[in-house]
Amino acid sequence: MLDELYVFECRNVSSTCTITPSKWYNYTSSKVTAQFLKEISIVVQSGEIHGIIGSAGQMFDSICAFVNFNQALIETISIRAMLKFQAGIMISDLNDQEITERINLLLQEFDLITYQNILICDLNESARKRLLLCMRLISNPILIILDEPTTCIDALSNYQLMYALSTYVKRTGTMAIIATRTLRSDLYQLLSRVTILFYGETIYSGATQQLPLYFNHIGFPCPINENPATYYLSLVMIDRETTERYRETQEQALKLIDLFKNNIDLQSEVLHSIQLTKRLLFHGRPSSSYQFFILLQRSFCALNSSAHIVLLRLLLLPLLTLLICFCSTPFSTSDEWWSPQDKAALLIIYSTLFSIVSIFLTIFNESIVHGQCEQDVTDGVYSEILSILSFSLASMLNDLLAFTSSIFIITFWHFYSQFSENWNYIWNLALPLWCCYQYFQILVLIVIFYTKKAEFTAKFLIEFCFGSVICAGSFFIAPRTFVSTNDLRHILMYINFYRYLFSFINFKFIDGTKAGNCIFDSNKPLEQFCRWTNGTMFLNEYYPESWNYSMETFNYYFIIFFVIIIAIVSLLCFKFNK
Repeated sequence: MLDELYVFECRNVSSTCTITPSKWYNYTSSKVTAQFLKEISIVVQSGEIHGIIGSAGQMFDSICAFVNFNQALIETISIRAMLKFQAGIMISDLNDQEITERINLLLQEFDLITYQNILICDLNESARKRLLLCMRLISNPILIILDEPTTCIDALSNYQLMYALSTYVKRTGTMAIIATRTLRSDLYQLLSRVTILFYGETIYSGATQQLPLYFNHIGFPCPINENPATYYLSLVMIDRETTERYRETQEQALKLIDLFKNNIDLQSEVLHSIQLTKRLLFHGRPSSSYQFFILLQRSFCALNSSAHIVLLRLLLLPLLTLLICFCSTPFSTSDEWWSPQDKAALLIIYSTLFSIVSIFLTIFNESIVHGQCEQDVTDGVYSEILSILSFSLASMLNDLLAFTSSIFIITFWHFYSQFSENWNYIWNLALPLWCCYQYFQILVLIVIFYTKKAEFTAKFLIEFCFGSVICAGSFFIAPRTFVSTNDLRHILMYINFYRYLFSFINFKFIDGTKAGNCIFDSNKPLEQFCRWTNGTMFLNEYYPESWNYSMETFNYYFIIFFVIIIAIVSLLCFKFNK
């Protein structure tokens, strides 16, 4: 772009919105249509800050997009890292040195240089607001719009933020619009132009320096030592103390609106000149593949920057697996009594454990990056698919380490003799359980994508997990229980992921094995009575005649098929969701 003076101008902007009752008992009420903006005109040029001031109900976001200072951020990375990742996602035509120089300049200009290596979770509200502003300015936009930048911070921090913004726009020639309900006198001096609204209508819009002159001209001079913006806004505040006072203040506000409409257009003044120190640019966005690479780095950094988070992800599954091992029989080495049903139950317990841990860890990990990713996707910075894929790959390394250690614990504790004779045993156990882990991880991402509620997602999927285990057949309710004249009940088994998982691992680890210290003897004590002397006897009775559990290849590929199908469904959901 050329070194020209940029002007942003809106003329006669109106906004009408239909409000629908939110409570269920108000559904019978009619919808209300209200006008929030009525013929609003504003002008802002390069190097200026235009303030829009008004009472509640103005709906400033009707005008344009703005910086949301309530946006969630990834809390587990530093300020410098966040700005570097943001630059990588937003900018395509700057090299690493230029990006570093731009980050250093923003950190210095917005007084964040001392915070640069501090985690975002440790920032105060003032520094957090300045960081959010820097994240939007990193791409050097032509126009930036801020919504309530001065709320929830003290007076000194307010001035610090606004002064830094004023310095920035004058240096770069950026145009800035801020929307606020009130404005202190020290901040008022930093505005180049101001628009004062009363329930969506303009009582003044023009240069800040002309504000007192205009109101003097129409007969409303500002008292000495009063903040002009606050004082003139108070002229249109409705006093509801008495009926008479309410009518007087409303008539005064309407009079001020009519006076401004009938006056000359104050915004038609000659625009002032400005010397730009640098071309005003809007850098192009990088390709989707490069954005994915940066998002992968950001997710990996966010998920691995805190020691307690890493330890939780690495140790939770192995420790729970070890706990179950200590409470169960090591079948391959124990001389104690055990039956094939014990081994089947234990395999189901491990499968359920891996599912529940997958649900918990996925929700926990996703909550770290969810807020910022959701806002970025809403703003159109990148697609939802890139966000989900980068998160899944970034979390996979620790998941694999925890999963592998858990598989070795199970194998050496329960099936050491079988494993030592054939290394395929560990693969036959690992692949189905890994598919189980990934299956529920994908389900978590789908459910939380639509519900936006972590607690609901956890409850729903845990109930779904236990329900699926029972319907697929377990030591709670055997599959033979489903044999009935109504074949529709079998659908719950045939469309159930666990059905194929249990069939595969039962055939691999139970079929043909002998029960421990088990002899079919009616003279033995009841607690040691052995109904099945080997696994084949148990499985033949355990599964209904219509189900051939020994179809190893069929069950093997169906497990993989389930995971692939749910992954494709999730990608379609993310791609076509509006």
